Amino acid sequence: MNTKDKCWFLRRLITKWKTITAVLASLSISLLLYRSVSMERFTDASLRLVSSFSSSFSSSSSSSSSSSASVFRLFDLSSVGEESDIRRITGNEVLRMIRADYPTTVAVSNTICTLSKRGEPNDTEAVESSDLIVPNVVHYTFMGSDLNFTFLNYLSYLSVERFIQPDAIFVHGDTVPAGKWWNTTVRMVRNIYHVPRPYSNTSSNGVLMKFPAHVTDYARAEILIRYGGIYLDADVLSLKSFAPLRKFPMTIGRETKDGLCNGIMIARRGALFVRLILEQYRSYEGEAESWAGKSVFNIHTLARLYPHLVHVEESSLNKPNWMEVQQLYEGFRDTSRNYAVHLWVRRWPKQWLPSGPTDLKKSATVGRIYSMIMVKKSNNCL
Repeated sequence: MNTKDKCWFLRRLITKWKTITAVLASLSISLLLYRSVSMERFTDASLRLVSSFSSSFSSSSSSSSSSSASVFRLFDLSSVGEESDIRRITGNEVLRMIRADYPTTVAVSNTICTLSKRGEPNDTEAVESSDLIVPNVVHYTFMGSDLNFTFLNYLSYLSVERFIQPDAIFVHGDTVPAGKWWNTTVRMVRNIYHVPRPYSNTSSNGVLMKFPAHVTDYARAEILIRYGGIYLDADVLSLKSFAPLRKFPMTIGRETKDGLCNGIMIARRGALFVRLILEQYRSYEGEAESWAGKSVFNIHTLARLYPHLVHVEESSLNKPNWMEVQQLYEGFRDTSRNYAVHLWVRRWPKQWLPSGPTDLKKSATVGRIYSMIMVKKSNNCL
């Protein structure tokens, strides 16, 4: 073997050794973190170890072949830090924080049913009030100039009013919804506040986001870290109280065997798992990103690495999933054990998208849910 071949062989050996040691170190760190965490608090030693390893891992990874954006990377937990507030906060406190951050926040629906009168009407259902560490507020996003507020969006808000009965509903976005069904919503649903969040399609590393959906993916994680509460996509129908899920620091639902969907998230303020989700965007790769890489597949991997930080609902939030969507508008699916149903309206054929209640097939899943929502009475605190 000549000198040139020896050098080539040595470089190959060093590269393989770095890869092997990186994998072994990743496994060791995961074990250390699991053993050193009491629920959601990392020790300083654990954070320093992860921080020092992450930088070396990133440098060794950059020399290897580039991977797709959906491939999981070990995130630098030192930049995530600890939870900012682990005590329970009320809906009133969330409203005060939001108004401090966004002074032009306005109530857009009837708030005569005040937060102080309303309290926490669902706290006695299945869970002791003292166990509920997630504030009973619901967050939606409405961002961009090309959005329409539809009948199914109205039904989502109405189901929240009837079943979750939150202290407040916050609509975060640069645009106040408008139109027939928004006007119906603000007339029928109380305590809705519009939070004027500026539209930004730039990730935390300065890279432009490829899809508009990634803008809201980023925003929803920031919102939950800052305020806590329940985040819902606007095509989610609530079917019962979320009180049993509000005892966990973070709850998310399974979409597929290798994916968890961020369209429904329940988290206390500063939840570390949500911070891990947000940390992904420090390595956002622009045009190389896939639609669901960071919002579905990476979250599944995070949950496998840090199962002590998150509670996963296997079938009660996102089932039927988007591959079974026909069961929603045309067929039937028993949803009696669901907390919510995600409609996945982007997957509906246009001819099945309802412009009003008369367009729903009464015997189909959504038609039956509509009837259930309309029969349910709002909590009357007047």
